[in-house]
Amino acid sequence: MDERARTFSAAELRVACFLAAEGREIVAVGSGPVRPDALVDGHPTDFVVLDPHGTSVAVTMALSRAARHAEHAVIDARGSGVSLAAADAGVRRFRQIPHGARLRDLRVIGDGYDVTYPSALRTE
Repeated sequence: MDERARTFSAAELRVACFLAAEGREIVAVGSGPVRPDALVDGHPTDFVVLDPHGTSVAVTMALSRAARHAEHAVIDARGSGVSLAAADAGVRRFRQIPHGARLRDLRVIGDGYDVTYPSALRTE
């Protein structure tokens, strides 16, 4: 993990460490008004950690903010209470708004689930 450009916040570090443990290359991006949190395997990526008592709306709002900074997002919902069904609903809602297409790939990591949503919403 490379934090030479800037040090990750505690929330960002939680996500960065999770991804680094998977063997991904994580490089912090320097400060700026509109910037991703990191390059993950060379891809500009925004990290979001949800607060406890999160909802599907919290997922949608987090993705809306992330879409302003990067084409990839990782939402850490561990410990937030957001279920897989709520994460799916939040992603579905996000994909319906005009800037919902800005994120190419997004990933939601929660208690008991880890789902990657490519540009098209997953189906079951």
